Amino acid sequence: MSQFLIEQIRYLHEEIEVIEKAIAELIDEKVKNKKKNILYDYAINYLVEKIQEKSQLLLEYYNDEDKLKKEEMLFLSGKTGEDKNDIWKNYYERVKYIRDYHKKTNIKKIEIKSSKLYKLEALKCSKYKQSFSPLEKKGKYVDLNKFYNDFINMKKIKEFRISMFKKKEMASSHNRKRKKTGDNNNNNNNNNNVTTANINEFKEMDYVTYLHNFTRFIYIPRYCKYRNEEYKSYVENLLNYMISFFEKINVLVDCKTTYKEYEDDFYNKFNNKEIKGWEKYTYDLDFYCNINNKLYASEGTYQSYLKCKNYDNDLKKYLNKKYTVEQLEEIKKNIEKEDMNLARCEYLIQLYANILNKIIQRTIQNIQRKQAYTIDEIQKKKYKEEEQEDEKKRKKEYHLLSLMDHNNNELNNQNILLQDLENNNLSISMSDDDSSDMSNISNNEDQQKDLDEENEDDNDDNKPIYNPLNLPLGFDNKPIPYWLYKLHGLSKEYKCEICGNYSYFGRATFEKHFYEWRHSFGMKCLKIPNTLHFKEITKIEDALNLYEKLKKETQMNIFKPDQEVECEDSKGNVMNIKAYDDLKRQGLL
Repeated sequence: MSQFLIEQIRYLHEEIEVIEKAIAELIDEKVKNKKKNILYDYAINYLVEKIQEKSQLLLEYYNDEDKLKKEEMLFLSGKTGEDKNDIWKNYYERVKYIRDYHKKTNIKKIEIKSSKLYKLEALKCSKYKQSFSPLEKKGKYVDLNKFYNDFINMKKIKEFRISMFKKKEMASSHNRKRKKTGDNNNNNNNNNNVTTANINEFKEMDYVTYLHNFTRFIYIPRYCKYRNEEYKSYVENLLNYMISFFEKINVLVDCKTTYKEYEDDFYNKFNNKEIKGWEKYTYDLDFYCNINNKLYASEGTYQSYLKCKNYDNDLKKYLNKKYTVEQLEEIKKNIEKEDMNLARCEYLIQLYANILNKIIQRTIQNIQRKQAYTIDEIQKKKYKEEEQEDEKKRKKEYHLLSLMDHNNNELNNQNILLQDLENNNLSISMSDDDSSDMSNISNNEDQQKDLDEENEDDNDDNKPIYNPLNLPLGFDNKPIPYWLYKLHGLSKEYKCEICGNYSYFGRATFEKHFYEWRHSFGMKCLKIPNTLHFKEITKIEDALNLYEKLKKETQMNIFKPDQEVECEDSKGNVMNIKAYDDLKRQGLL
């Protein structure tokens, strides 16, 4: 017969309620600390999993497949298979059994944890730190270094990029020479020199440009993708990383449903041929050869293959195989599957990149900021990190020593009490509650310490910038030097009434603003054309007066045919056209 089963059920219900309370507290803290959303999501997920485990146990107890719960209920109600009602007899038997059991065994007192303890445990035991790499910095940045190296080392795509670079350089060099000389013959003679210079000038893209352009799969031609295992593995691995990173950031979200929605959307678009670059299958393209199952880059390479000896050999092999209609259909289906797989990966990568766009932009800014650091700044940063690690180690050692001293003092006090009691011929039984309390205290202190360390681990991005002079920030998100501030005259303020009394700091920005949208919009509202005549004019009255003056000057300079056109009669008299017409009408000429 089972013992204490109903008490276990009650205990589990109570524990679930406490965990729910801890989750509510975590949600409140999450709203207040928006910078640590991911940490709180992981903690909430940890507690939700605990609730699921305990509720699974409760379901097993309630289903009562062993019928132990039913037996215990009958025992408590006094129905032990006989007609007599033995409630009190069963009660005293149970009490006796409990006393005997506790005399034989030392059982620690079962205590329900408080919501604070569950909260601290969730913040400590969650897989928040383990799930992210050091470069990702707990979900703040994306780590695509591996995929960057894979992309730049793909042979076909690298050759394509080099060829495109050569064409651009050749075209630009030809245009320059035509402008200078105007002779096409000299350009043809110097082609070889240009190509060698271009090969030397070609530089591989850096990591930042890759992050800007890694979703632009349209610019990669189809012949670089078809039957390219490197590209296939690259795209699949990149998609898996994007999905896993999205899942790691959104722990509480059902990511499988979003993936299914995106996939269904892809299949609909692919069947309707709405995806750019994948409107046709590979076997329907112009430069595809079904004899050797290859896709060529251009018409020239395709025609050269058809004229060479390899084509004849491949044709003989193809005819010797004697493919049936079913086999040819299978080959087509395999090509369709391969195309669909590549298109699916590319489409989903673009969708996930749009979702993670903020994080990708943040990584780009972080890399650019790091690139702007000087050697001295990097060394200072390393020195600070080492100092912080040393301080953490010292704190840990101090904390351990304090705990050891605390435990030693308590043991000494207990020994003194025992000696006093022995002298007085008294006996004392040490309870297990004290030891459990001590362990709980130490665990709580450790958990609070870990939380404090997590709160202290703020990045340099979140720290306030020390800028007492209110200097403008530079490219590295730091205030520019004061000498540069004075050199450019950024301390001088220029106000423009036409721009709505907007203030510009520095002469360069003030001169530039005359061609910007704000000033041109103000001039448009005044119904004045934004020409060079109105440069350096910031007041509305001055602009209106100048516009009226310019109007008058233009009217004075306008050609008037009635007054300025002169005519000559048969006698040689010169007159204007109006007088000439009047005399002609009167018949005097």
